[in-house]
Amino acid sequence: MTRTRRTKFALLGWLATCPSTGYDLKKAIERSTDFFWSESYGQIYPELEDMRERGLATVSVEPSRAGYERKVYSISNEGMAELKNWLNSPTDEDQLRSEFLLKLFFGAYGDMAAVRKMIEERVKAQEQAAGELNEITKSLETHHAGSPHLPYWLATARYGVVHAQASVQLLKDLLSEIDSGSFSGNADGPCCTPSNQ
Repeated sequence: MTRTRRTKFALLGWLATCPSTGYDLKKAIERSTDFFWSESYGQIYPELEDMRERGLATVSVEPSRAGYERKVYSISNEGMAELKNWLNSPTDEDQLRSEFLLKLFFGAYGDMAAVRKMIEERVKAQEQAAGELNEITKSLETHHAGSPHLPYWLATARYGVVHAQASVQLLKDLLSEIDSGSFSGNADGPCCTPSNQ
């Protein structure tokens, strides 16, 4: 499944929750799913127009408080059917791309002080992420009590908290290994020979 098709489903999910402008969608994503699923304005606006052309969303033009016209998108019956079909279909395997993990993987070619600093920075970032997600959880419980969405929103927030906390623990273990000298080694060249195939 391509990234564009997934963008469509992220937007359909939000439009099912509340009719929105492209700007509103971007802000809603930043306040909620951004830790596991983000979208840029460059992805949102073309996808909204494509969804409108395909009959998955409708658009109405409304005046804003600032006096200009804004496009408010709503999910159509066809869009809701497509969203439900996607929700009931098998889930693709997540494809993780992490510069942090790529640098860690090839860390033997770098400087141990740089590796240590990178790990320390990641610990801080993950601790901050866990704290932010805990705050999001409290806010959800306060402002959305009784909502049918609440159990699902809390589940994703808890997933993020547990992931961040587990990352922090692993990274702190790596720092202890660096300090004890058991996590060391530098490579100056290849560690294998090319195959004869």
